[in-house]
Amino acid sequence: MKNEKHLSSGFKKLALVVAAVGSSFGALANDGPYIGIEGGGNRQAKQEADQFSDSLFDTKFKTGFIAGLVAGYSLNNGFRPELEIDIRRNQVSSVNQRGVTFAASGKNEAVTGFGNLWYDIKTDTGLFHYFHPYIGGGIGGARVALRHTNFGGVSQPNSLDTLFAYQGGAGVGVDITQNLTASLDYRHMKTEEGTFKTSAGNVKESYRNQSLMAGLRYSFGRPAPVPVALPAPVPEPMPAPAPAPVAPPVDSDGDGVPDYLDKCPNTPHGFKVDATGCIIQQSVILRGINFVYNKSELTEPAKDTLNEVAAGMVGQPDLLVQIAGHTDSVGSAAYNLKLSQSRANSVRAYLISKGVAAANLEAKGFGLATPIASNKTEEGRAQNRRVEFVVVSTPVNVKVQTSDSTEKSKEAAESGEPAKVKKAMKKKK
Repeated sequence: MKNEKHLSSGFKKLALVVAAVGSSFGALANDGPYIGIEGGGNRQAKQEADQFSDSLFDTKFKTGFIAGLVAGYSLNNGFRPELEIDIRRNQVSSVNQRGVTFAASGKNEAVTGFGNLWYDIKTDTGLFHYFHPYIGGGIGGARVALRHTNFGGVSQPNSLDTLFAYQGGAGVGVDITQNLTASLDYRHMKTEEGTFKTSAGNVKESYRNQSLMAGLRYSFGRPAPVPVALPAPVPEPMPAPAPAPVAPPVDSDGDGVPDYLDKCPNTPHGFKVDATGCIIQQSVILRGINFVYNKSELTEPAKDTLNEVAAGMVGQPDLLVQIAGHTDSVGSAAYNLKLSQSRANSVRAYLISKGVAAANLEAKGFGLATPIASNKTEEGRAQNRRVEFVVVSTPVNVKVQTSDSTEKSKEAAESGEPAKVKKAMKKKK
């Protein structure tokens, strides 16, 4: 009893040392394969020797020792399969036979081999990051031997038997470094009944014990994942504020020259100006066009001419013109007056479609009254079938030039006169 108290006190001190060492180093040991050593105290239970199903005697033992080797593999999910080989040895203290106690000596020895499966409690952070309580058990065999025993002055033969054995256990591992783990371990082991020789004949006995050990394991595996505090996310920089929109320079009179450069403010709209905003001398050419016989529709050459006229007039809103329509002498005066008005209207409508203000255009037909060429020839009649521009009001600094129609316009007008008209005009001549 005294020895057991001394053993218990010693293991309490050992547990405190293991915990202190673990807290000093504070490193998580690797997962993977490992080897280790273990050793401590072994308390063997009283053995009951049975013979012919009757109890023959009981044997008591002193607290002894256990020592051994382990090899296993630590998985990152907490399971730890392991092979364990130990030797346990206890001295015989006394024998009790039918109520009479005899002094005894000798030793009982067991060599065991187990295949164990332990489960370690492991977490990435907190207490169980370094301290790993575990529980589990194993099965295997034990070679149990009684050697040099003497019961009450009677020497007993040496005897041994190999038996099926099993054990349960628990403990706590403490990571010292990434490769070393110290542990405090408890085992409770039992075998089946075996046959042993005594001076009184063969007896049946089972082997039972409890062990308290300290262990040290060395791991060869890869480093276990160590939690790393992630840096706080760096906020993205705020986008630079968009530059304030720059207001365009003020151009009050709309002549294209900003006010801070304009030396001639309030320029009338449509006039060409120089870099200082002052009106410059400019010209507008108004060229006439010709028509096909008895038609008021515009020919393609006539449209080309009117496009140029429209471009000049759009830029001069104060330029007012009269569109004068004319005919040749074929037909009655009344019919030709109506036809000349239709031709003037056709030109006015086309110029308006090109952007010229309607208020700047007056259309008027003059019939056959004002020929510019002889009506006795086909060429002369074509020139008389025309529209001319008469300037009504001319803006300041604008030079307006009127001009005859183009050769293409004249040729287009000549091509449309019927043969019967040509023949009639020749007879009239």
